[in-house]
Amino acid sequence: MENFLLHQDKNRWYEAAYRRVSTRRYGGAPTGEQINLLAAMTQTLALGGVRIVLLPNAGKVFGHGLMGRRITGVTHGAGFVLAKDTPDWCAGYVGEAFILECAALDLGTCWMVATFSHKAARAGAGLREGERLLAVTPIGRPEVGTLEPLSDDDRPRKSIPKLTGLSDKDFEDLPEWQREAVLCARSGPSAMNHQPWVFTPEDNGLLLQSDPNSLDTGIAMFHVELAAAVSEKYGRWSPAENGWRFTIS
Repeated sequence: MENFLLHQDKNRWYEAAYRRVSTRRYGGAPTGEQINLLAAMTQTLALGGVRIVLLPNAGKVFGHGLMGRRITGVTHGAGFVLAKDTPDWCAGYVGEAFILECAALDLGTCWMVATFSHKAARAGAGLREGERLLAVTPIGRPEVGTLEPLSDDDRPRKSIPKLTGLSDKDFEDLPEWQREAVLCARSGPSAMNHQPWVFTPEDNGLLLQSDPNSLDTGIAMFHVELAAAVSEKYGRWSPAENGWRFTIS
């Protein structure tokens, strides 16, 4: 999939990456203006075989299963739909842009791939021939109020040495864009918060080792690219052994 042009205000999404948190308790619905903005964003992000659709039946979608019962106060949601033969990572890469747009609007979200009503979600998504629904997210105003940046104590993350194999000192000696790319990817969501990534800085890029076709990998790829763009570094992803390589143009 070709890289898509990042949001015209990339700093807005970058800041949102550090405020986004998986939200399971909601205190209100998005405003009509917010829904209109998100509907427009689904058209902007109709890329690479990925289609994002707002779900009109969120109550039925999320009121299901153990995790679903803990998703409360939901009135709106979105589904991430893949065209035939589109790999899973594409949904993470494109879908995370949508998730960060929600966060920039102070709306909570929560990536979900299993514990929701798949039947209701597929019906709400209006699947076309050959399409499959990979994941969904609730959307709404968090019960606690506005989203705020979280510390590592509030949002536990793997240490830099575990993620990179580098000492803290060696990490600090990296070029700024590489440090920011790793830190931004580190802030991203992953299934059960496992953070299944290893980042290896290279002379002109960054090697991301993870399941090359997972939703989590696509999310990390987008975070890396976003942080690089904030540092005015642009490049391309290419397949690598056990993952992907981001090379600066």
